[in-house]
Amino acid sequence: MKNVKKLLALALVLTLSMASSCSLLSTSDRDNDRDRDEEETEETETEQADPRDEDTDEDSKEYDLEWGSFTVTHGWVYVPSQSNDEAYCFCEAGNEDSATPPNNIVVRYGTNYYAPEDSSTFAVAILDQCEQQAAQFGGSARLSSTGTVNGNDYLIFELDGDPYNEQIYFVGDHEFVMIGTTVFDEDASEDDHIWDVTEDIFNSF
Repeated sequence: MKNVKKLLALALVLTLSMASSCSLLSTSDRDNDRDRDEEETEETETEQADPRDEDTDEDSKEYDLEWGSFTVTHGWVYVPSQSNDEAYCFCEAGNEDSATPPNNIVVRYGTNYYAPEDSSTFAVAILDQCEQQAAQFGGSARLSSTGTVNGNDYLIFELDGDPYNEQIYFVGDHEFVMIGTTVFDEDASEDDHIWDVTEDIFNSF
């Protein structure tokens, strides 16, 4: 478990896609019991974090950023061409230059106008936005889960459509971190471990 360097919160304005291969959409809620105990690990501090620094385990990488730290597992890789200082895109190794959008995960930081006590109002507003986004792809949206993990409150929204999307928002004070998962190819999702990777990111904040 890693400590987030700033309290996390929710964003009011979302976009459905970061670029051709990465979407700002969030993580799996295959198991709604996300609030489980884990052994505490040391927080890694660096003055300037390189998002491509290798972790000791060759199958995972730790990202220690100004706004938080998390671990990406199963050999998934950072995609610099689809990322910036506040949005980090990841995909299965080998799909970085895919001609079609691969299954992908985005971890995004931003700020908003909401204090923690306004989270209920925000949830209504963000659900409305998710419904509008999902409708563009012939789908629907719902708030599927709320809870707390590692001391951080979160909301999970599911957007059913093609592609399938899930969005997790960590709730804090006028800022947010969103973990987004986009599944373009459901058949590939078991082999590429996308739900395992998103859950590991979620639990490592």
